[in-house]
Amino acid sequence: MPGGIAEKPNAEKINMFFSILKEIQTFVEEKYIPDVYTVAQYYPDYYEIGKGYGNLITYGMFPLTDNKSPLLKPGFAENFSQEAKSIEPKLITEEVTNSFYQEVDTGRHPYEEKTIPDDQKPGAYSWIKAPRYQDKPFEGGPLARLWINGIYRRGVSVNDRNIARALELREIVKGMFTWLEDLNINQGSLKKYEPLSETEGTGLIDSMRGPLGHWVKIKNGRIAHYQVVTPSAWNFSPRDGKDNPGPVEKALIGTPINNMDSLIEVGRVIRSFDPCFSCAVHVVKGDRTLGKYRI
Repeated sequence: MPGGIAEKPNAEKINMFFSILKEIQTFVEEKYIPDVYTVAQYYPDYYEIGKGYGNLITYGMFPLTDNKSPLLKPGFAENFSQEAKSIEPKLITEEVTNSFYQEVDTGRHPYEEKTIPDDQKPGAYSWIKAPRYQDKPFEGGPLARLWINGIYRRGVSVNDRNIARALELREIVKGMFTWLEDLNINQGSLKKYEPLSETEGTGLIDSMRGPLGHWVKIKNGRIAHYQVVTPSAWNFSPRDGKDNPGPVEKALIGTPINNMDSLIEVGRVIRSFDPCFSCAVHVVKGDRTLGKYRI
């Protein structure tokens, strides 16, 4: 089912899933990947369009049992570097200089961050905050994961993001065949967990669009503080207090436009980041007098 559903596996379900997975593997290897490379061949200029900073970050994806490495390990790389480094979670911050939230401080850690709306804030132009790592904008997603893991490092562009998304699916399919073999239908499907009355915790993992972080504090058995930093917040953040644009804004700078009434080139750059605007809300206000829209 789309989005997934939790249920206890049995031999029949595993065999059915194995058959479906074989079909998906054939589609990915014989259709999806060749098609992406064909599109890139017809639009070679998009290997140069949408480059951005070349700062890439991932929290890792598909963690397995304690004695196995995740399918895709965490890390970050700066300025198109081939060297991947380890992430220090305490260096993750958010700021709201150009976001519709009351200013508190510049670059606060999510444990200390506040989310107080202010839709009249002067100069603000986005409901997305500005996540930063070491005070720098970073891009997340399939390209970031494959780059950090040394699987794909041709470049950082529109074509590279689209190709990496296809190649990553091939890696995931290969991993799924292994996970199917590891399933134990006689093993319990749930582990009992006793909530703590006083604690705090951080959950960092990549979803398909990029790094997803949750920060929570529990007091007297209740949630006292909760902050989420989504992948689309990383990619679509506005300018920060140092006037550094977010990854998508940076990638759009210099994009050649053939028709100002169409802007299809802008759409191609944006879509290469696979935006999710349920996770990164924008508000559009209509101006009936002028018959136009402003963001």
